[in-house]
Amino acid sequence: MAGIVAAGLISRAISMGVSSLWSVDPQGKQGVQGSTGATGATDPLGPTGATYALLKIILSRI
Repeated sequence: MAGIVAAGLISRAISMGVSSLWSVDPQGKQGVQGSTGATGATDPLGPTGATYALLKIILSRI
């Protein structure tokens, strides 16, 4: 049961990470910049940072 939930969360995190790849930086400093899904705050590390943050959140819930 926990495995099914974890798989769902991971697939959701991946889809959120992909969508963050296409979010535009409103300040125009970078054409492509990711943001963390949890807070919506600007992520200075870009998509990699967003993915890391999402995985960290997921792992803390398992």
